[in-house]
Amino acid sequence: YHFYKQLTFYKFYYHFYKQLTFYKFYYHFYKQLTFYKFYYHFYKQLTFYKFYYHFYKQLTFYKFYYHLTIIISLLFTL
Repeated sequence: YHFYKQLTFYKFYYHFYKQLTFYKFYYHFYKQLTFYKFYYHFYKQLTFYKFYYHFYKQLTFYKFYYHLTIIISLLFTL
């Protein structure tokens, strides 16, 4: 009887340990997932800002270029 009790105890304990490791793994996996989701979102934002910055630079360049052409044309008309 004592031996049987020990056996059931170990069986239970083993089962419990297996569940624990599973949840630990699952939790770790979930954490990684959320981290990658965040990272992906951050990366997307970064590329967006990079694109936006590039676009803005081009815009300012064209604005400057446009002003320059007006000034040059005015100089030539004088």
